[in-house]
Amino acid sequence: MYVIYQYNAFSVYEGVNREIADTQGCPMGWTTVQPPTIPQGKFAYFRGPDWIIIDEYPGTYPVPEPSTDAPVNEPPTVA
Repeated sequence: MYVIYQYNAFSVYEGVNREIADTQGCPMGWTTVQPPTIPQGKFAYFRGPDWIIIDEYPGTYPVPEPSTDAPVNEPPTVA
């Protein structure tokens, strides 16, 4: 058995780990590399093959602002 550590879509460790059998492979989004001790207010960022400590969370995916002047698609009228 060995321990694997999960990182999220932004490659940030959120404290999730588990043991798996020696015969199992490491799934995507997991690594066998143990994260370092994370200081308060910092983040462990997995940049394979190692973890690095970063000061700011990498962010989220941008959400586009809705356009107020875009034409509205209306269903065709039936004559």
